[in-house]
Amino acid sequence: MNELSFEVSGEGEPVVLLPGFPFGEHTFRQLAPLLATRFRVLTADLSGVQGDGSRAQAAAIRGRLRELGIERPALVAHGTGGRVAQVLAFGGGISRRTTRRCGGRCLPRAVASRPGRVRAGSRRPRVR
Repeated sequence: MNELSFEVSGEGEPVVLLPGFPFGEHTFRQLAPLLATRFRVLTADLSGVQGDGSRAQAAAIRGRLRELGIERPALVAHGTGGRVAQVLAFGGGISRRTTRRCGGRCLPRAVASRPGRVRAGSRRPRVR
C-alpha cells in the first residue's frame, strides 16, 4: 500500500498539517477545527505511505498537493512531520507560504535540501 490521504475541512488559503510518528492525525484534533474557521485545512495521514522516511512522505505529499491544485500551502508540522516539512520547504517541488514546527528535531537547511545525504548517527547538540 502506498497511499496518502488528507482529512479536509474549512475553506480559504490551504494549510497542511503534518503530524509526527506515531501520533498521526490525532496530533491536530484540537487545532484543525480552529484553523478550519478561516482556512482550508488538510491534515495528512502518512500511515499508508511506503518508503523510507521523510523523502518518501514528502514526495507523496508533493504529488497529492499537485493533484489537488494546491501550489502555496502553509505547512504546520509536529515531531517527525517537521522533517517532512523541511524536505518539502527546502528540497523543492512546492512553494510554501510559511512553515511552522511544533517540537521535533530540526535538520540544517543544507541537509534538508539534500535528504539523501543525512548521516546515520547524527547527534543532537548538548544543552547544559
